[in-house]
Amino acid sequence: MLSPSCDPSFRKAFLALARDRSPRDELKCRALLDLLDACQAMGQGLRRKLGASGLTETGFLVLAHLVPTGLEAAGDGEAGLAKNLRLSRPALAGVLGRLEISGLITRQRPPRNRADLEIRATALGRQVFSTALASSVDAFVRAAGMLDEYETALVEHAGIRLREAFAPDPSL
Repeated sequence: MLSPSCDPSFRKAFLALARDRSPRDELKCRALLDLLDACQAMGQGLRRKLGASGLTETGFLVLAHLVPTGLEAAGDGEAGLAKNLRLSRPALAGVLGRLEISGLITRQRPPRNRADLEIRATALGRQVFSTALASSVDAFVRAAGMLDEYETALVEHAGIRLREAFAPDPSL
């Protein structure tokens, strides 16, 4: 999904308005746009790593819900998994179908609850997930290695402050 910050016309207009307000506003806005660019580049890198492992983001997230516990999706089957991943049931069904065809999960109806499917990661699914997870962690560690301890702490602190600034207003 493209963010408005990716569009050169948007960036030009956005930074021009910030500059008209004050040079300081322009610098701050430019820094945050650069941060957005960095986050998008990290997201694309993560998607490439997952793709190299044969997974989509959604497939990876499904396995992330299944692999650590080895149980059906959060104990809630397909309905619970759809809710946890904020996906519609039809969208999740498509992802589960692809994972099942790939041999990464199995689905079956348990005798006690015929309404919902029990979803389990296969041994191959656990292996693919572990490989994709390790590859993703390695990529993040390599990227973080470009920062010294001060910069790492600064990024962490800035992330906390920016999440607070963009958090939904609880009074609304």
